[in-house]
Amino acid sequence: MLVSNNNGRSASDSSLYRMSGTGQLYHFETYAVLNNVSTSSGSVEGGTILTIQGDHFVGSSENPLVVNVGDEPCNVLSSELTTIQCQTSLKPNHTRNYYHGGRGLHVYQEPGFISLRNLGNATPPMPNPNTTGTWQGEASFSSNFPQPTTVWLRGFLRPPIPSAYYFQLETNADAILYLSTDEDPANKVRVASTAAPSSSRIVLQNDTDYYMLCVASTRGGSFSLAINSAIQPVNSRTGASSVGTSEIQQISIGAPASYEHQRITYLTNSSVAGRSEVQDVEAVFQIFQIGFDGVYTALLDGPPTPAFIQDALNDLPTIFPFSVTVALVGTAYRVTFPVEMGNVPLLTVISSAYSHSITAVEIVQGISSESQIAFTLDRATTNYMDFIHDNITDAILTDQFMNLFNIRCPPSLNNPQVSPSIVYADDFEDLGCSNDTLNIIDTAFCGCGALKDSSQDLVIGNNQVAAYMCLAYKVVTGGSLTLNFLVVSDSNPPVLETIPQTITADSRWHYNCIDLLDMLEQYNPMYMAVTTFTILQVNISYFTPLTMIDTVTLRIDQPIGYEDSNTLTQTDLSGLGPCTFPFAYNGQNYFSCVLDDQNQPICGLSNNTRFYCQSSSIEGVRRLFPKYQMLRSSFQVTHVPAQQTIDISFRYAACMSSSLISVVPPNVGQVTSISNASKAIGGDYSIMFDGKVYSPIPVAIDGSSLANIFQSFADFGFVGVTRTGDCNQYAYTIQWLANGEQPLITIQNASQVTPVNTPMSISSIQHGTSTNVFYNLPTDVLRTYHTTPQVEVLVGGYSTHCSQDENKCEFQVSPNQTPQITSVQQSGASVTIHGSGFSSQPESNMVLIGETGTCTVQTASPTQIVCTLVNAPSGQQSLRLNIAEKGIASCNQSLTVNVPLTIVSFAPNGGDSGGGYMLTVTGSGFSSNAVVKLGEHFCLNITVISFTTIQCTVPPSDASSLTQVTLTAMDGLMSTTATNRFTYNVTSAPIITSISPTSVTMSGGQLQINGAGFGFGNIAVVIGTKKARLLVSTNNYILVSLSSLPPGLYPIIVNTSSGCARPLFYIEYQFYVQEISPKVGSAYGGTDVYLNGVGFENETRVQLRNDDNQVSPCNIISVQSNQIHCQTTVSARQVNITSFGTHPIYGFGYSWYPIRETVEQGTTVMWYWDSSQLSSPVYYKVQQVENAYSTTPASNGFDSGAVSTSGSFSYRFDTLGTFYYWAPNVNPSAGYSMRAAIDVIPLQSKTVTIEATRNTFTAQTCAFPFIFNSVNYTACTTTNDTQPWCSPTPAYTGQRLYCTPAVPIPSPSCSSTTLNASSCGETVPTSSSPGRFLTTTCMVESVTSISPTQGAAGTELIITGTNFNGSICDYDIQIGPSYHCPIVNMSSSELRCQITPLSMLDPRTTYMVRVVRAQQGYLASQSQLQFQFLPSISNITPMIGNISVQHL
Repeated sequence: MLVSNNNGRSASDSSLYRMSGTGQLYHFETYAVLNNVSTSSGSVEGGTILTIQGDHFVGSSENPLVVNVGDEPCNVLSSELTTIQCQTSLKPNHTRNYYHGGRGLHVYQEPGFISLRNLGNATPPMPNPNTTGTWQGEASFSSNFPQPTTVWLRGFLRPPIPSAYYFQLETNADAILYLSTDEDPANKVRVASTAAPSSSRIVLQNDTDYYMLCVASTRGGSFSLAINSAIQPVNSRTGASSVGTSEIQQISIGAPASYEHQRITYLTNSSVAGRSEVQDVEAVFQIFQIGFDGVYTALLDGPPTPAFIQDALNDLPTIFPFSVTVALVGTAYRVTFPVEMGNVPLLTVISSAYSHSITAVEIVQGISSESQIAFTLDRATTNYMDFIHDNITDAILTDQFMNLFNIRCPPSLNNPQVSPSIVYADDFEDLGCSNDTLNIIDTAFCGCGALKDSSQDLVIGNNQVAAYMCLAYKVVTGGSLTLNFLVVSDSNPPVLETIPQTITADSRWHYNCIDLLDMLEQYNPMYMAVTTFTILQVNISYFTPLTMIDTVTLRIDQPIGYEDSNTLTQTDLSGLGPCTFPFAYNGQNYFSCVLDDQNQPICGLSNNTRFYCQSSSIEGVRRLFPKYQMLRSSFQVTHVPAQQTIDISFRYAACMSSSLISVVPPNVGQVTSISNASKAIGGDYSIMFDGKVYSPIPVAIDGSSLANIFQSFADFGFVGVTRTGDCNQYAYTIQWLANGEQPLITIQNASQVTPVNTPMSISSIQHGTSTNVFYNLPTDVLRTYHTTPQVEVLVGGYSTHCSQDENKCEFQVSPNQTPQITSVQQSGASVTIHGSGFSSQPESNMVLIGETGTCTVQTASPTQIVCTLVNAPSGQQSLRLNIAEKGIASCNQSLTVNVPLTIVSFAPNGGDSGGGYMLTVTGSGFSSNAVVKLGEHFCLNITVISFTTIQCTVPPSDASSLTQVTLTAMDGLMSTTATNRFTYNVTSAPIITSISPTSVTMSGGQLQINGAGFGFGNIAVVIGTKKARLLVSTNNYILVSLSSLPPGLYPIIVNTSSGCARPLFYIEYQFYVQEISPKVGSAYGGTDVYLNGVGFENETRVQLRNDDNQVSPCNIISVQSNQIHCQTTVSARQVNITSFGTHPIYGFGYSWYPIRETVEQGTTVMWYWDSSQLSSPVYYKVQQVENAYSTTPASNGFDSGAVSTSGSFSYRFDTLGTFYYWAPNVNPSAGYSMRAAIDVIPLQSKTVTIEATRNTFTAQTCAFPFIFNSVNYTACTTTNDTQPWCSPTPAYTGQRLYCTPAVPIPSPSCSSTTLNASSCGETVPTSSSPGRFLTTTCMVESVTSISPTQGAAGTELIITGTNFNGSICDYDIQIGPSYHCPIVNMSSSELRCQITPLSMLDPRTTYMVRVVRAQQGYLASQSQLQFQFLPSISNITPMIGNISVQHL
């Protein structure tokens, strides 16, 4: 870029950008050049040294130089800017015919035009084999041809990362682009052409060769050809793209709807002497309500007059437009029904005087006169109609049947013909009914329509005086309502008053009557002087969205039974207990009384107990609600009076099944079912997407919920889903939020979908593309095409350009270039190698011994090499021969030599008896494990310099006079002794006579050193290599404070002005484990494990470390100095999930990452979130929900608490299954919530290491096998000791861990057995692996349920499970962290225990219940068992007391 002082960086035109194979944009690219490979062939065994010359060979620690020969690594030995040396690998067994070279492609040109348009699938023409290709760095070519010409671009694509490619040809000629599925040209297929220049989505894997061929032909003139590409991540459906088009697919389920069709045949010549129904309702002296056919009167404060009862009954929508008469007969109200109604249901009464509703007494059973006919459908009855004298049209029948599916209110609320008090009414039914898919209870107060438009007037054109304005309203929670009243008072001109209303804003319907004069006077005191006023018009000044208004009236008096705010608090009451609001019934929530399936008013459900209403408000059962909702557009009626038939067809919302229409009275007609309506589709199905099967997916689900389900699937991506249709047929349109092509969804299993054989299909609506994101095909993915192996150098991950002829930088292996070894003979350190193809120059023959050693070549000929074993580790080692410019020699057998361990010399050959000075040992065969001993003492601070040299610190001598000791070198099972002896000169060196203590625990402490000649100054005490703090020092006594050191045996070096004190004393930091018992336990934890050992302290902790190096605690039960008792926990990994995912629309920080995770039982998941990097704060939390689309928190689910902009939360998953969670409403303006899921799978058996630790130190254990005095031991030994011991290191260095525990493992209380994991083919660790422990699921018994889940003291718990094959004493039922429920009985499938009176369980806590078996651990459980303790009172003392004193 260009940068100026005044204007800063320059802008770049988009056409100047290039894209790399990793998706990075750039302007300019550099690369290294390979000019020459010095050796063109070598051994099939590898080992050939190649010298590569070129330019810009610059490597780094982050991006080292890489050399490959035919895709096989060539080990870099040295590198400079222009030269690299590397050693080839063994020739692979597989045979290849095609190899990629360096960067670039080959371009071929031949005269002549080839018609490509009609080529089809035929093999494309190829250039003449003698035509020489020219190198091209890009996948493009342009020229001006004077004659017809055909051009070929040929090479390989080798992507650096897995990516989805879209190819596009840009050319002015006829052209075809081919691409193979691998390196083989025979597998090429056409992917693009001039006629179809864009390819489909092609996924290419990293470090894989794909053969590419592009053929183009022109008749002459200007020629241009370019291969462009768009690159996306393989999982691009989860990424973002600002260009292109998104994929749209549609799932169609179900078939077109069929309607319910019923035919009514009625009679008009029937005539009988009718008789009125008469019923008696006993007078009630408290508040009561009378119900008839599913609806109740206003509140009646008993006992009212018969006229009051009569008005209340005639206000019932199930009696209107008929009317009853009421008279007082004795103590009962006698109700007489009209003769047209015939035999009617009994009246019911609810009252605070009764705990349940009571029914009236039938005095006279009614008989219909059959002069009029009504129809009943699903517990709702039309008005009676006179088919004899009236003209009953289709419109009348439609109105009557439609009214059955309206909310039917008391006529006094909105019918001016019934209530003269009403001077103005509007029910807004002319606005049309709401969406049939919505619940009518939510969309209307009366009828089926309501006002939802703020521009609509509530009152318009009124000129009548009114005292009240009554209306029903529903305002969203937190909303408000302000009305404009156009008021004319006395002779004054109209005035517009804007008055806020006092309302209940809770998203539910309420009915309110406004005292107009009182409202006006409170708003403006001038109205106190007004004589009369009229409300001319009312409209809405401020209208909260989603507000609805219904049933508006202006009236003189309030409606019958109007309940003001004070009265409402006394309604919707129960006799058995307080009403519960809201309560769920039939899948809906209710905030007032509702009729149950027995037509009884209820106001709550709890533990299968129904609370029956003693009274109910206008918002409860005073209105008649339809049982079902009809799809109004589906209703059709055809009345044929001549045939006395009525054909009715309709469908219910939600595809509910209709009952058969009934004719009232029944003997004047019959109904026949012609056809049934479509059933609702249901069940679930599974899909396949991108090769993975996902299930279950509910058939009937809303679009946003289906989107959440899809997004919970791994790699599905973010989508938007819309649903059309209704319950019998749905179409789900799925649009990916990220642009690009997606695999087509397929239906995998629809066997659970109902009805059986429901049609299901998937269609593609729009193919996703990203056609506008094309750049030149990345140059770093281009490779030249060859049929022989090529040398490739990668500098910074980018391939070099081979500048040799035809861009060939080849190297081939050849049997002719492979030396042969026929035999090897050894005599001591001398080795003779026989064979062929050797070099006569000794320095050109390299004999390799083991992994790192060599044999020094003395003489060489083409058939024989003699070398001396010096620079090699001792013992039996492999032998290989590498010949310069050829490579590794071949042999038909494994070649080995025995490298001797020797000591040639050492210096000095003696020294002061106090030691402390450097000793250098020269010899051969010294490996990194070699040690040196002087007499019986190991040389200290050993450093192996090379195979021939060791340096160490001389230990002090025990001798009191001049002493010579042997010098021995030991390496593994081999040892050797120097021919000369080391001499200790005994002078006036200080003497150590004793130390105390000789061993300490990890707490350290103080060390006393007794002796003589220490002097009085310049004293330093070193423990191992760490200096101890000097506390007291005299000529014959030293006291030091010990430093913190790992467990082990450390020499004590006392340096004085007179030299080092002698003899050598050691102090042992003792902290080791002798045995672990048992060696196998339940993978679910809970196994009682005992560690016997030495040096345990209260600070000691025990942990289980798995092979992934993750640890889980073994909970300490007790600690003694030589034994620890702990209880295992689940050995599972911890998983981290962050808020740092990217949403394709909202961006970074708006998606959990990963969106779906699979964990084993017992895994702890840790969530982290932080919005500090975002432009505005985002508030997160983690809350479990019931499923992928639920907004309801899961019962007893995990929850991180209040939202926050940053934080963390952890939860351990012990239950199998899928757990869904969300961060709700992280983008409030869009209503977007972050969702994700965790799949918990069963635990797997695994072997872990049990470690005892203190601070940063880990206890030692036996190292098996270990070597002592050149003998290999695989178990504890008593060699040179009186008790069994082992070494904590593979090579014995003086420290001994004693194997016999000081205390025994406690015996189980009953004959418990450990888990027999070997029966499942699992290996239980033995004593040869002292720290290993098998956590197994094999033979672990399981528990499935607990009953009851709550109870008081004395409750007997029943835990069911499988294969309980132990004794009662084997099992322990644990409730919470500390209570053990005594088991009273058991069987193979049940364990029974009884809660004791002194359990100390807290009734405020829900406890986890687990079952543990002795010697094994916790039993398996697919879900958590839980129990809640209930408080109880066993007795009260005293039973009587003074009224002024409390005695309890």
